[in-house]
Amino acid sequence: EKWYSEVFKTLPLDCVDIPVRVFEDSDWDVEDRTHIPEVDAHFVIDHKVLYPLMLAKYENKRVLIFGPTGSGKTALNKLVAATIRQPYLRINGREDMQTDSLLGKPWVSGGEMHWEDGEWPKAVRKGYMIAFDEPWKCPPGVIMCLQRFFERGGILQLDDKPGTLSDKQVKAHKHNFLVLCDNVIGLGDNQDRYGATMIQDTSTINRMDLVLFQNYLEPHKELEMLLAKYSDINTKY
Repeated sequence: EKWYSEVFKTLPLDCVDIPVRVFEDSDWDVEDRTHIPEVDAHFVIDHKVLYPLMLAKYENKRVLIFGPTGSGKTALNKLVAATIRQPYLRINGREDMQTDSLLGKPWVSGGEMHWEDGEWPKAVRKGYMIAFDEPWKCPPGVIMCLQRFFERGGILQLDDKPGTLSDKQVKAHKHNFLVLCDNVIGLGDNQDRYGATMIQDTSTINRMDLVLFQNYLEPHKELEMLLAKYSDINTKY
């Protein structure tokens, strides 16, 4: 393990250094390694968000990051996965999502019926970092299928899978980490800026241990980022 200040280059003065697990390629199989993102060298870190996020990862807590569209919520999670070399799965919520889109479904292959896991349970078993992007676009009833998993140390239960109770339950890998990212906290959008947002059951929201606000960069920091990324343009442009 390395330390936060070593991995992410800086440490706010009011914070205590925390250990950060940086993985080796040997920690993952060949398929898993294809899901490790590339580092975005131009990403500007907001340590007021990243530090508590990494502390929550260390403590295995559930996190919700909210903020305006395009502020870098999911990009931050992708950067974390790339930096610590952890496979990354992004799930995009949508209004027509059904439970089998998340968990899996019965499937016929070779003339026989069997259960086909969804990408979520695969990632949970293997220890991926999961970013559930805009979960409040999903119907609240669909989100309820994850209710037990959202609990601290929770188990993912595939109720529609045939077999015994132990066959249905997926225990999370010790390195599995879940972050929800959305524009609002889950109680709707009274300003009509995010029209597809659905009001969620408050029991779901209460299962989040930590809620973080990700805002836009300050203008001068955004300018610095753009100039660093596009060196052929000038400040006036």
